[in-house]
Amino acid sequence: MVLLTRKPGDTAAAEGRWHADTTMMKTPPMEAILFALEVPHWGGDTLFANQYMTFENLSLGMRKLLTSLKPVHNDSRVAGGAVGLNSKRATKVREDDDWKLTKNSHPVIRNAS
Repeated sequence: MVLLTRKPGDTAAAEGRWHADTTMMKTPPMEAILFALEVPHWGGDTLFANQYMTFENLSLGMRKLLTSLKPVHNDSRVAGGAVGLNSKRATKVREDDDWKLTKNSHPVIRNAS
């Protein structure tokens, strides 16, 4: 379980742009469940996209291309000493000298038919 906390004075969110959670893990979780205790009156939106429908509506050529890709995922933009985000947000990540990059490769498309 990962708790994300936003406090007054934070100048960076835990993740303020589109992303998929924990894809850098060797075996990423199947899904993420979000439960907000407090939400802002505006903004703070979470988008859920039907990626099956998106894939099915792509051209055959694009589906073939995506099925052949296996990108590398890592956590270098969200953790580690070089990122320097902990001074800007309440939810802290590993920035100490013992932090090690987590890096794995996964297919873009799984179980495509």
